[in-house]
Amino acid sequence: MHDQRADHVAVDERWLGFDRRSVPPALIVVAVFLLSVVVIPLVDRLVPWDDPVGAGDVLALSDSVVFSPEPGWNIEAGFRTDGSPITDSGDATLTSSGVVIQLTADVFHGTPAELLAQIDRVTAATEDPSFRGRGEPSTVTTAAGAAGVQQRTSGLQGDGVLAAFVLGDTGVQVSAQGTPAQLRVEAAAIERMIASIREVSTGAAR
Repeated sequence: MHDQRADHVAVDERWLGFDRRSVPPALIVVAVFLLSVVVIPLVDRLVPWDDPVGAGDVLALSDSVVFSPEPGWNIEAGFRTDGSPITDSGDATLTSSGVVIQLTADVFHGTPAELLAQIDRVTAATEDPSFRGRGEPSTVTTAAGAAGVQQRTSGLQGDGVLAAFVLGDTGVQVSAQGTPAQLRVEAAAIERMIASIREVSTGAAR
């Protein structure tokens, strides 16, 4: 008697030695893999993210703190507000000519000097062991009259400038990084953005 195995596939139902019925599902799996691992990352690299700051743009760091980004810089992250009640806010990251500036707002009860010292400790402990402040912190004042402190820094990620303010119960951290030459080129723009940090009525920007 001929032993017909249950898993036997007839020759005319095979393709390159494989069961024809298994080919379509296998091709779908391969297509999904190529799409997610090759195609999407390639498109992401080829399509530049371009969101330049326009004149009059205002970004909300919290529901009570805003600042004016420098026109022409590119917004990598941030929440624009148009003067209506602020509904979306958060950290902001902008870039220009190799310089990256990041602004963060969070609850803080203390002085600007204490906030700056905390930033120094946290950065050195968690992000860059070579991170160091250069020289003594200096006083900086925003256009709205808020006093803060700032300090030159250096580390693996390059040279930089740190600034800290405390507006009410909100601590604001500003970090700008780049090469010395890049920072010199963008120094005035960085100063203007720091000076533009201001507190507004809860829920609205002005």
